[in-house]
Amino acid sequence: QDNMDTVVYQVVRDPDKTGEFMLQVSGFPGNPSSLQLRANPPQNILKGIVGPMDRATGLPKVFQYLDKYDPSGTPQDTVAGNQISNFTGVVVNFELKSASAGDTGIATVGFKSEVFMRNNTLSVVSGT
Repeated sequence: QDNMDTVVYQVVRDPDKTGEFMLQVSGFPGNPSSLQLRANPPQNILKGIVGPMDRATGLPKVFQYLDKYDPSGTPQDTVAGNQISNFTGVVVNFELKSASAGDTGIATVGFKSEVFMRNNTLSVVSGT
């Protein structure tokens, strides 16, 4: 198999602000690689995430996945390891605390983006 660069995003609680979360990124370079991003420590790339919240986990539900075989186009919350090659897009949702938010209430700004992959021939099956 090809030895590819891997970039991992994760949402974690902000240790300095109760009820807020941060988006971090880590890079795991393949060989050879020109990837400058490194895994340790993860880099904070976004702060002030306040939603949308997942009731089951208590964490923001930032990432959802698009299955090319689902005619409804409904984003999925998880991807089964043996079906990863079916997914051709990622939906990214953020509710961010506005810089103008005061102590009397939280003002938020919503952001949504859909990212589609051009070539879905390379895939990794979890557990292998």
